[in-house]
Amino acid sequence: MKPEENMNENGARRVALPLLLGCLTLSAAAGAAGPILVIGDNGVGGITRDTPFDPKAISQALPGLAVERAEATAEGIAYPVIRVLRDKHELLVLAPDLEQRHVGSLMSASPEVASSQGVTVGASFQQIYERQTPSACEAGVEEWSGMVFCPAPASNNVQLLFKGQWSGPDGNLPPPEVLRTWTVAQIWWLPPEE
Repeated sequence: MKPEENMNENGARRVALPLLLGCLTLSAAAGAAGPILVIGDNGVGGITRDTPFDPKAISQALPGLAVERAEATAEGIAYPVIRVLRDKHELLVLAPDLEQRHVGSLMSASPEVASSQGVTVGASFQQIYERQTPSACEAGVEEWSGMVFCPAPASNNVQLLFKGQWSGPDGNLPPPEVLRTWTVAQIWWLPPEE
């Protein structure tokens, strides 16, 4: 997906984010007493849409955590990322905006990070959406094929990426009875639009 293709036919941002973090794997350790960081509509910790995409700025926004530059690839294209770690366990991966000046998105695959409503990696779809599938859920594409993005409860800028077993057609949502068994694999944040 090209960056300019990140809008759907209604002008809304796609949940399958452009060129971001497709090669990342879960590397964080479980077992914390509570979340170390909370991802909300405005960001996480001191990271907001105005935070420069710079390790020093990220360190100032998240004191006490290790921050390092890294590189990721999506569809063969390399791009810079900034990793946030605690005790060598990855908590967050930040990607730049299109101009590479500010934080453009962030992702967590760590069970030590939660959404503002308390959702963490490993939570089941059924625990989060007790009665029905949100209408804004979308099947993942490209790196996220076979997965589903859904809006986090009570949030406009936080998305949950669900993963599970299903052998249905690519690009389609699994039926509700299948999706209920899936679990959160990642929590995503995109800055609010201006």
